[in-house]
Amino acid sequence: MILLFQINAELQSCEVFVIADMRVDILGSITAHNRETEDDSGFVFIKGKFYGIGNVYLGRAKGAYSRVVFAKAYLSKTIAPKGWTNWSYAGKTE
Repeated sequence: MILLFQINAELQSCEVFVIADMRVDILGSITAHNRETEDDSGFVFIKGKFYGIGNVYLGRAKGAYSRVVFAKAYLSKTIAPKGWTNWSYAGKTE
């Protein structure tokens, strides 16, 4: 599952079970938010549970202003230690 949009979404108490694609060397991502301006869009996950098989990133930046928040969420060892990747965005993702 990859959430890939330029919208504002708040998801509460969701459960995401991921299965990494072991056929490829790159890690997948749960989210891929795209935001090109300082608008109000973004993903917010509150009290969710994120676990599965293999390693994945929490998200990948698709633009300079991409925004994803995980608040009070359970993150298993399925989440790659780095957490995030800039994937197709060449700028800073801090």
